[in-house]
Amino acid sequence: MYIHNPKSACFLALEKEKNLIGIYLSSHPLDEYKLEINSFCTKDVTLADLNGELKDLTGRDLTFAGIVTEIQEGITKNGKPFASLILTDYNGSYKFMFFGSDFVNYGNYCKKGLFLLIRGRIGQKWQGSDQLEFKANKIELLQEVANKAESFRITLTTEILSNQLVDELDEKLANSPGKSLLKFAIYDQSSNIRLDLFSRTRRIGLTTELKSYLQNNPDIAFTMN
Repeated sequence: MYIHNPKSACFLALEKEKNLIGIYLSSHPLDEYKLEINSFCTKDVTLADLNGELKDLTGRDLTFAGIVTEIQEGITKNGKPFASLILTDYNGSYKFMFFGSDFVNYGNYCKKGLFLLIRGRIGQKWQGSDQLEFKANKIELLQEVANKAESFRITLTTEILSNQLVDELDEKLANSPGKSLLKFAIYDQSSNIRLDLFSRTRRIGLTTELKSYLQNNPDIAFTMN
């Protein structure tokens, strides 16, 4: 399976910037995927946490997003192929190793510059071992996650609702057709009442225009699942 990465050029340019001055100055490569990260990734555990004590995380389903910043491919002492990738997010990095069936399933994702969403859980490093590690059970390209979402939810408070906002949203949503169910949550802070609604006539997709609009309007909460 060949995986094309249209974001590599942008990532490499930002990497040169970071290598030169030590930080991402103009923007972080993951900024474009904040909506996906906020919707799918585990909130209280980061990639850096996987390098520490894992006992309290055993059995939990965890999801991480990041950029592949380093890769390695080789042959084990037993003559079997393996691959590894280092995934980096806003807080740190974690190295994923793939042997056997995992190498077959995930080896093609070991390409520098890919943006990935990795799901998995903490388990025994090998059968009978008391050592723990994070084991991936699903890997997806981060830029394809939104297209597979079953539903999108837009949350608004009554304080920001206006005819102008409704008209803007209607225009953006009308220009973003897709297959995902569209849901709304309207929340009144003064009475602590929330009204959940969904559209019977419109299904949407997360187009570049809609994504840009939502990311530039922090008062509009947006999630997908």
